[in-house]
Amino acid sequence: SFDELVYLLTNAPPGDDIVELCGGEARVTILCVRRQCRSGGNYDLVTGIDLNQHHDQSKFSQYQTNVGVAVALMAPRCTAFGPLSYGNKWHHYEAWLRSYKESYPHARFCGRVALLQYKLLRDWLCEQPWPSELFKEDPWPEVLADPRSVLAVIHQCMTKQIGPRGGPVKKPTQFRGSSEMLVKPVRKFVCDGTHDHESPTGSALRRLQVWSWILARGVADGVCTLLQLSL
Repeated sequence: SFDELVYLLTNAPPGDDIVELCGGEARVTILCVRRQCRSGGNYDLVTGIDLNQHHDQSKFSQYQTNVGVAVALMAPRCTAFGPLSYGNKWHHYEAWLRSYKESYPHARFCGRVALLQYKLLRDWLCEQPWPSELFKEDPWPEVLADPRSVLAVIHQCMTKQIGPRGGPVKKPTQFRGSSEMLVKPVRKFVCDGTHDHESPTGSALRRLQVWSWILARGVADGVCTLLQLSL
């Protein structure tokens, strides 16, 4: 159970290297563990944890404060915040509102996680589409106003993100974080203009929420570089 997980983590030797929030398949954690990093796990619906719920938020905050983690990697749900949400908000407001209500609690919680990481002199990284309204949610403006905050905008076509017809999908994506070291390895993923892009929609677009292993490796490179320099 989640409570058992928190108990084990809070009674383990202090300090993890990485934890994921809304990590899905947690490919970055898989790669980091292969490189001997200590993982605090993946706090996601797929692991039975609902960060929209106060109880699960409280348990994570207990872990974050009592155990501590060097890097909190977050990928909050983007349905209500990404580029496609703008049209939905005006033309299908009720559907957008349902999506927003399912998204904003953990979107704001991730902001509080980032803010606490700063206060604890630790690091964080958050992935969203480019552009995204998520960073207007409280307390994200305070987080991004910190001079340590950085931004990298990439194109997933350069990470072998492939659409249903086998062609590259551009999927502009932003990484906000606490250190240039975390985002530097992914800055190279900018479209070179040598190919056409697919524009999937619906379920095909949802399948692209899973990062390619190339992108996951780039993020893991940033995490591991930061950890090595922090020793």
